[in-house]
Amino acid sequence: MKRHGGEKWKVLAMAAEKPVSQRPLLFLAVLICSAAALICSSAFAAERQRRLEVLPIIFVPSDNKDIPEKDFTDYMLQIYRHLVLAQRHWLNVLQTDTFAISPFGEVYHAKHPHAYYAAEASSSLDRQLIELFQLKKDNRIDSTFSYLIVYARQKSGANVGPWMGGARTFNGRPNTGGGAIQMEFTAPLFDESGRFQSTVVHELGHTFGLTHPDCHGYSLSENPSMMSYNTRHWSHGLVEGPEYAGLNPEDFFVIGQNKLAFPNFRYVEAIHNPTHKHLTTIGGCYLGPMGPAIGGDPERKLQNFGYELFFDGKRVSGPETPFWSFDEARANCDGNKKDKPHIRIECRYFGKRFGP
Repeated sequence: MKRHGGEKWKVLAMAAEKPVSQRPLLFLAVLICSAAALICSSAFAAERQRRLEVLPIIFVPSDNKDIPEKDFTDYMLQIYRHLVLAQRHWLNVLQTDTFAISPFGEVYHAKHPHAYYAAEASSSLDRQLIELFQLKKDNRIDSTFSYLIVYARQKSGANVGPWMGGARTFNGRPNTGGGAIQMEFTAPLFDESGRFQSTVVHELGHTFGLTHPDCHGYSLSENPSMMSYNTRHWSHGLVEGPEYAGLNPEDFFVIGQNKLAFPNFRYVEAIHNPTHKHLTTIGGCYLGPMGPAIGGDPERKLQNFGYELFFDGKRVSGPETPFWSFDEARANCDGNKKDKPHIRIECRYFGKRFGP
């Protein structure tokens, strides 16, 4: 697979490789990195105001006194290095687009001690997002951020609670908003020989709406998609793995639906599904929304979006219908009106009624 290079990426590499003595220029370097990344993908400037951006946050529990404040500058620059490489990886795979990186990453000193966030693995991300939404004046419905939360576990509490990891979309389906990745830089994968890089590439896919390949019938451990657990994709520090991770036809199709993240990418069957595989598993493999703990109603994102079907005034269409074509919507609407003559049926497409 062809890999992009060129002078624009050299700006990113030079900015990310400054020695420690020059780290006061960190945030200027980050701004340069972000600007260069936006330029290297076509038409980003026009989309920026509504574009999904990956926002790195170092999340520091209130009782973590192990890390000197001055060291966070180096850690943030290291995270940006990984994001820039991940951004290039996605561009190599998609060719026409890649994700955007927010230049406004920050170190957040949290309200609670480590035990609060580590008490239950199932609620740790919820608790962190509630605080970050307050910090950024954000919410699950309107967010255009994919938060890369790098949790700063203190060394003295390394064995308290499970390691935090994984990624979710806020509202479920692609193109319905942002999401969050949860990782820890004190975990082994962040060191010079760790696989933080390949993990970021993979977890970003989840925030864009992708599932693991076994949902589509592929091998979870051997599949060439970046969404697999293929050990040949594992990176070593900033060096990518021996096998370059790509995407399956189903992945390309879903990414093509996420215009917030990839406004310039279009799914083209001849290119992205050359064997013309029937993509019958997609409807059953969309990610579900996060729970109510982070606030808001994710169903709001699916109102007036794509095809909606109403029986006697009640919305009954499923989670896949917002992404149907108009021809699919019209066929479904006509079929329901024929099969259910005694029910008042209303059909809408992007908020507009259609049909007799």
